[in-house]
Amino acid sequence: MVEKRRRFGIGPINEFIDKHGLREKFEALNPPNVAEVIYLGKTYKFYIPDAMQDKMQLPPLLGQFHELSYLKKFAKEVDPNGVLLDLGANFGSHTLFFASVIKAQHVHAFEPQAHLATVVAETLRLNDVTNVTLHQAAAGAKPGTAHIKKTNSENSGMTEFRPGQGGKTVPMIAVDDIVEDAQVTGVKIDVEGMQMPVLRGMSKTIRRCKPLLWIELRPGKGEIAKPSEWLAERGYKRRQLGFRDFLFEYDG
Repeated sequence: MVEKRRRFGIGPINEFIDKHGLREKFEALNPPNVAEVIYLGKTYKFYIPDAMQDKMQLPPLLGQFHELSYLKKFAKEVDPNGVLLDLGANFGSHTLFFASVIKAQHVHAFEPQAHLATVVAETLRLNDVTNVTLHQAAAGAKPGTAHIKKTNSENSGMTEFRPGQGGKTVPMIAVDDIVEDAQVTGVKIDVEGMQMPVLRGMSKTIRRCKPLLWIELRPGKGEIAKPSEWLAERGYKRRQLGFRDFLFEYDG
C-alpha cells in the first residue's frame, strides 16, 4: 500500500540554507568544504564542495548522514558479511555508511557523474576507507554507454541517465559483470527511472544471492508496478520505507 502523502524535500535551496544558517556553517568549515558528522560515537568526514548549490550535500552540515532513518532500517536487516552495492552513490553518504558503519566486507559504488565520483573518492580518502571500489559509470542491463537525459540545478540526485549516445556519455556496465561470484547481501538502487535495466543487469546476482534490495521508485512517474512485478516473480515481497523508497526481501 503506497502512502497518500506527496510532499517531500526541503523546498528552494537558498531559503532552506538561510533558514538554518547553513551558509555561515559552510564558510566556517575547517578544513574548507569538509563537514564532520558524529554517529554512534565516531566522527565521519564528508567532502561537500557543492553544498551551497546542491541539496544533496546539505545533510552533513546538519550533522547527519543523508537519509539516516532509512539507512538505520537497512542496516538492521542486511547481512554485513558480504558485498553491498550503492547504485547511484551521489556524494557518497550511503557508500560511507555501508563501508564504515555497517562494515560490509566490500562495497561497490556506482556514480556516473564525474565530478561527484571525485567527491566520493575524497570522502573515502578522508575516512581512510579501503573496502570500497568506486565505478565512475552508470549501471545498466548490459555494457555500453549512457547519456545525460535530464539535470536539476539544485539537486544532483535528480540527474537522469539513459542508454545510448548523447551530448555527454558515460560508461554503462552491468552489475553481474562486476560482482561475478561475490556474495552480494544488499543493494541500494537510486537511479532515476533506470530501475528495470539495472535489475536486468543484475538478474544473475539476484537469482544466486537473493540480496536485500532498497529501491527508490517514484510514484508520480509510475515506477512502482514493473519492478515490483518483476521481483515478485523471483520470490520477493515489497515493504515501504517512505513515500518513494521500498525494501524488497526474498520470501521464497
